[in-house]
Amino acid sequence: MSGIELPLENAAPRTGLTIRIGSSQGEQSPKIEDLGTSGAVITVQPDVITIVGASDEGTANGVSMFCEQLLGARRLFPGPDGLDVPRSPVPSVPVGRWTHKPSFDQRCMSPFNRREGFDPQNPGEVWALQCRANWLIDQSHGLWAMAPVEKYGNPNLPTYRPDFYPILQGTRVIPAVGGKTSWEPRLSADGFLDVAVAETRARLLANPDAKTFGLGMNDSGRWSDDEVDPSRRNILGYPDMSELYYGFLNELVARLAPEFPDVKFGAIAYQHVLEPPSFQLHPSIVVFLCQERYGWIDDEYRRMDQDLTRRWLTRTESLGWYDYLEDSAYQVPRPTSRVTLEAYRWAKSVGVRYLYTELYPNFSAGPQSFLLPRMMWDVDLDLDAEINDWCRRMVGPSAAGLLRYYYSLWEDFWLKTVPSDGGWFSTGRIYFTFNAPSYLDLVSPELIAKSRQLMKRIVERATRSPDKVHGRRARMIQRGFDLVAATVDSYAGQPPVVSSRQSADQVWTTLKDRQPAAIAQADARRQLIAEFDADPALKQWNAPLALGIDWTGWQLQDVYALGDWAREDPAGPAFLDAVRTDVDSAQPTTATLASYVLAAADPEKNRQLSNFSDMEDIRYAPQVWRLTAFDQTVRTPGLTTETASSGSRSFLIPAGSLSLVYRTVILKSGPVRVRVKVRTAPGTPATFPTGGWQVQLWNTVYLKNAPALTRRSQPLPVSGLTDGWIDLEWYEMLPENVTQIVTRAMVVTSADIYLDDYEVWQFA
Repeated sequence: MSGIELPLENAAPRTGLTIRIGSSQGEQSPKIEDLGTSGAVITVQPDVITIVGASDEGTANGVSMFCEQLLGARRLFPGPDGLDVPRSPVPSVPVGRWTHKPSFDQRCMSPFNRREGFDPQNPGEVWALQCRANWLIDQSHGLWAMAPVEKYGNPNLPTYRPDFYPILQGTRVIPAVGGKTSWEPRLSADGFLDVAVAETRARLLANPDAKTFGLGMNDSGRWSDDEVDPSRRNILGYPDMSELYYGFLNELVARLAPEFPDVKFGAIAYQHVLEPPSFQLHPSIVVFLCQERYGWIDDEYRRMDQDLTRRWLTRTESLGWYDYLEDSAYQVPRPTSRVTLEAYRWAKSVGVRYLYTELYPNFSAGPQSFLLPRMMWDVDLDLDAEINDWCRRMVGPSAAGLLRYYYSLWEDFWLKTVPSDGGWFSTGRIYFTFNAPSYLDLVSPELIAKSRQLMKRIVERATRSPDKVHGRRARMIQRGFDLVAATVDSYAGQPPVVSSRQSADQVWTTLKDRQPAAIAQADARRQLIAEFDADPALKQWNAPLALGIDWTGWQLQDVYALGDWAREDPAGPAFLDAVRTDVDSAQPTTATLASYVLAAADPEKNRQLSNFSDMEDIRYAPQVWRLTAFDQTVRTPGLTTETASSGSRSFLIPAGSLSLVYRTVILKSGPVRVRVKVRTAPGTPATFPTGGWQVQLWNTVYLKNAPALTRRSQPLPVSGLTDGWIDLEWYEMLPENVTQIVTRAMVVTSADIYLDDYEVWQFA
């Protein structure tokens, strides 16, 4: 702006222009019923500017709106370069009066929810505050607090109540101390409601300033066998626990509300409690309906979400939406604000009052993180104008058009390419599988090449701008693209189709050429993520490596595809002779690849470590295979003769289940392959989004003197498994300090799923 620092006074000066912030000298704040707690009024007169809100939050928002609307400032991203303020010797502000009221009462974004208080040292929280984000309702997973394990799960204490904890697969399970996930308390246990009231009351009394309390179901909850009716399912196929859960909340809150009339109790409509109950909720309860609104690009998904919203609005006076953007969990730019804004406009029109969005921003990946709080504040904004303005401010007018084009390419990728493929997109339910990046298979070399060319031109033009910050911001975006390129270039996608000697030669040549760079790019990717952690503008706030979105760069899917073909095809021996000439290659990576292909083709060197297809019953062989069923089903999981890939039996995971079939395998370093055959019953309808879901290999790699690693295969959408047995595979280059892996087939399904020939292979 002008660069002049204005003095701060507690009383109005006698002469000159006064900017009055907040009510003073008997002036009344705007009525809360007119503006809510977030709104503000800005009044500009020739000698005084007044900014006043209905609360401290409203006044702060008024200052933010004054800086934006009347002075033209923007907070583009955290950090000093993220503040964009037009330069003007004497800023001109027109006389007038402006009233600002947000579209939603709550506009909260993870990880900046300020549940534990505001941290002024956290640049992300400062950015969110300056963007008028707020937090009013705690809807967090909180049922664990009704029966803290250290108090009611300890047999040595007089408070011991094992009946408060669930019966799972016929066995009473008392969670580990501190355990907050994968279990739900027995809400119907004798005396549990009295204890829940006492525990909640004690927590509220210990925090007298609290205006909200979270009563959301525990994450990945498993409900007690005796409380579940397996035949009663909700729209997504989960056992429907809404009547029990919301009935319990009503009784709990009815007993607490007289003592704590100003406290709002938050809950999430999620998984087993997604649908509304048959009765009205207590007015002090605020429910957040969980769905990822990116799914609105699918007509059926949109209709399902709208129908659930309308039904919930008949049961509660206060409804919120819980959304998922997970910006930094996605490994390529994901500018999907257009569909988000469409959903939020509709939500406001029907009476949704609160928003909570898992943002976890990636500010180098596009305008969507910047746009989210603006869309939450005003659903009537002009999205294209906002995007154009963001591009101009980021890199200057000469590069803005190129930047807009760059992000339009990625917008088309997410709004057109990904949904039309039907693979990764069809695995979505409440949220899409952000931790399984099989969408990278759809990123074409042409898209990366075009993006790289555009990024070079953007930086060249931006660095010529008279305002040097444009060049710095462009280089920040370019560094973000460096991570995108390293990710795509090192990613091991789907196995190639090898059907002839010609295709085998092509795959082998490409593999030898690509492999050294892929390993180097995987290392560069990890290094970039580590470097970015210190920069709030580049930081990957969702910690993709911790989510298991990590790999070595080894293209083992190509190795095994070549080995499988060569072992079975008559032309295989001649091909292997050609590969054998590369064993002594001067290029170490080529020599290693050659030895791997030869081993993969040799049954004596390619060792099968485990297979359950001929077991009597998995439940009676816990030393080999184990089963964890998270949900009760009408049919019992187990071996069946209904269908088989080999032998006479396969393993059935019934419809409506979230189940894990798993075992521990001792392994050495080097390549490992896990494969399981999967299918649904012939003729099974499995349509997205209410049918189907996914099957995925979910593996934990245990290391000596180091934290364990989580690694996942790409998800198979159940909707694609109706045509016969499909291979689901996972490949990994295990490090030198590996001790063992636990391999799991995770099945989340609304259709009957059959598993067979679950095999683990490693070279002898």
